[in-house]
Amino acid sequence: MIAGIGAKDRPFYARALGLHYVRPSGLLCFFFFEGAIALATLLALAELVTWWAVVVLPGAIAIMVKINDLIAGFGARSAARAQARAAVRSATRRAAKREAKAARRQAALASAAADGGPAQVDDEDLLEEAPAAVGRASVPQPYAGLAAPDEVRSSRARRRQSAAHRYD
Repeated sequence: MIAGIGAKDRPFYARALGLHYVRPSGLLCFFFFEGAIALATLLALAELVTWWAVVVLPGAIAIMVKINDLIAGFGARSAARAQARAAVRSATRRAAKREAKAARRQAALASAAADGGPAQVDDEDLLEEAPAAVGRASVPQPYAGLAAPDEVRSSRARRRQSAAHRYD
């Protein structure tokens, strides 16, 4: 069984060819096999082809359907591998960000303890200025200069501002 479809639910043509990725309907399977036989018979009766076409044409169509299924399988497996690689990359990035944040927090706690300052460090103290983009146009900030820089940098202020402008 593949993708929840039982072997009894699939047409005989698809089961006989062992199709895994291409899912032809019963009507399409009818046209692939019986339609090919009927077409070859008509061509043979019109004396456009020999009678061997009655045997060869359905076989050639079956081979082409199977090749199409194999190609679809390569594409599906390639897409699954690409998705898995992307998931690993994003998980690695998230882990690196968590480790960097933990290292900054430890460094801030160590420097605060050495200075005799507060024992806790707020996330706002760990924010770093974003490096200037090289070769990019500057984007005008619509609310620049309206709020104090420390208010804009706080995580609570950013959440409040994004919630306030979400439905504008």
